[in-house]
Amino acid sequence: MKNLSLPQLNLFNWALIAAIMLLCLFDFIWLGETDTYATIAAIAGVICVVLSAKGHILCYLFGLIEISLYVIISWETRFYGEVMLNGLYFLPMQFIGFYHWSKNIGSESLVKARNLTNMQKLLLLISSLSLIFLYGFILELLEGNIPYLDATTTVLSVLAMLLMVRAFVEQWWLWIVIDIFTVIKWLIALNEQEPNAAIMVAMWSIFLINSFYGYFNWKNQLSK
Repeated sequence: MKNLSLPQLNLFNWALIAAIMLLCLFDFIWLGETDTYATIAAIAGVICVVLSAKGHILCYLFGLIEISLYVIISWETRFYGEVMLNGLYFLPMQFIGFYHWSKNIGSESLVKARNLTNMQKLLLLISSLSLIFLYGFILELLEGNIPYLDATTTVLSVLAMLLMVRAFVEQWWLWIVIDIFTVIKWLIALNEQEPNAAIMVAMWSIFLINSFYGYFNWKNQLSK
């Protein structure tokens, strides 16, 4: 593998990282206490998505930290789809993703992006809808919290991660939808006064902003 270089962050990237830190501080001042797991997960998660939007391979290191802690937080909130997704899939995929990107990185440790074909896009749409309804039914049987919303974010996350590992630009379409629904899910949890919900709303809101940036940044890299 080529030698890793440190990521070069722009003002927008630093603004997102600073925003999650300030929001975690505000949450501490507001509640008078803080959860270490949630705070570390939020900061590591934002750094992870900032680096992934730039196509930098070190995103997998921070992803490993965020995912490990997010499993614990989701379990406490009874988002069982999130627990299974992150613990059984995202966690090992950090190692797989790092391996694949290490074989496909160019200068500055940035991965080389590519596009899906039209047929692959159609198959992605059909498989997404089918799997969401199937997994939602399973989560409903398990009496999970908001099962079909949970299923939507879970299924799309599985597919988005596969696209990310293979460096397809279209992953960002899915991440945008995932982030929107996950913000809604944690807002519901916040309304139900679940612990750590406020920090998770902040984290996923920043993820959403970053996903738009990631899409345009990867498209720009592809056009070069």
